Amino acid sequence: MRYKNYTDKIHEVLLRHKAEIDKLVMLHKAEIQAFNDELEQMQGKYTQEYIAEFKSEWKPKGNYADGIKKSSHKTLAEIEDYADRIKQELDKYFDSPIRNEFANKINSISLTGMQLKDREFKLLSESASNYMEMRLVQHLAESRTAQQTKTTLNDNGYTEIKEITVSNPYDVALPDVDTIYNEFSQFINSAKNMARCYAGDKAELKQYMEDGVSEFFILSADAYFRNKALDKFTDVMEQANAILPEHKEKRTLTEEDKMLIDAIIDPAYPSLAGAKVKEIAQYNAELKDILALDERYAKYLDD
Repeated sequence: MRYKNYTDKIHEVLLRHKAEIDKLVMLHKAEIQAFNDELEQMQGKYTQEYIAEFKSEWKPKGNYADGIKKSSHKTLAEIEDYADRIKQELDKYFDSPIRNEFANKINSISLTGMQLKDREFKLLSESASNYMEMRLVQHLAESRTAQQTKTTLNDNGYTEIKEITVSNPYDVALPDVDTIYNEFSQFINSAKNMARCYAGDKAELKQYMEDGVSEFFILSADAYFRNKALDKFTDVMEQANAILPEHKEKRTLTEEDKMLIDAIIDPAYPSLAGAKVKEIAQYNAELKDILALDERYAKYLDD
């Protein structure tokens, strides 16, 4: 899956957002310090009543509310865009099409009640190319532990029927879909909370946040970084890829692939390539995967 490109982008825009807000925090602190210095210098020169009135009417010069709002809205829009792309990758990963020949093979084994030998089952399992095909293999594996009857002769020479359990040494492990989607949801929610509510490491600019933003979320906005939200989601995805190895996906660009790409995208006109790549990727998932392996055109898929 190409999810890693998009999770890294989300992390980058949040680092940028944090840096922008932290810069506003420093400017705000500098203004407050300058104002306090001015108040100190007024002592003994003006009456306390005048100083109090001057203090009550003072407003910072910087438009901190506008600065926070612009950075927040820009960051949120980018997060939502990348989140949609990750969701598409996850959906494609877990709802990948089952090849007809593979489905027919599984159905034939199930309908005939054929009992595969361990080596045969292992070969079948290894031939599965994606998550949904592995789900079929898992279902077949579960049937191998079913109770079966066995006819034998006992010591007295009489026929005896016994119930036996067929063991399955090749347990089919699969990524847990609910866990992965839950971790994805928590990752995105944490990222959005950071974008919406971050007001500095100590919430120094909380008074400039938009109306309706909860103080609780403002104070906990940096939990994205403190709790390492990106690492948690990445960990479950790496576990999923370890169970369903990525080598079953197309990873190398063959000469035939290059010839196909050059036939549909003329390399003599690179300025027109971007629009053509996006159009192809929109309507053909297989060609999109091939284009993603071509360094000339992969960059257009992330735009």
